[in-house]
Amino acid sequence: GGNDSSHSSRTFTSGTAYTIYIKVNSASTTLTQAGGSWVQWKGGSTLGADDQFVLVGSGANVAGMLNANVTRFTSVTATIKWKSVVGTGFRVYQDGGIRRTKLGFSTLTTANQDLFTGAWTAKPNNGHNFNTVFLTAMPSKIMTSQGLV
Repeated sequence: GGNDSSHSSRTFTSGTAYTIYIKVNSASTTLTQAGGSWVQWKGGSTLGADDQFVLVGSGANVAGMLNANVTRFTSVTATIKWKSVVGTGFRVYQDGGIRRTKLGFSTLTTANQDLFTGAWTAKPNNGHNFNTVFLTAMPSKIMTSQGLV
């Protein structure tokens, strides 16, 4: 079992198209992995237009601002955002930072982590629709193929 893939010495390389699954607690802004902490990958400067980030919930839709579920995403040069009708619930920044935001009816909670070093050179998730960059649960075949079960 484990919390993240450990192949390739945790280094992204050019010439490889990556699908990067980021699993979060669907109802909380907590950005901790069960049984451990986030492990930062290297080589973010090799990520680009052929790479894809997929936001994955913990078995349910991911709650965002005012507890509304994320239902869409935008991808601009420096940020990929998963949004509800009220606002952004999750972001991946060009420099590898990630941010989970949830606004309840009286409190704003956020959490930040660094996912990778370096900065992508071309915008990932280009040309994708929401259904290809969001899942409510991690596919078991991914968990198995990455040695996470």
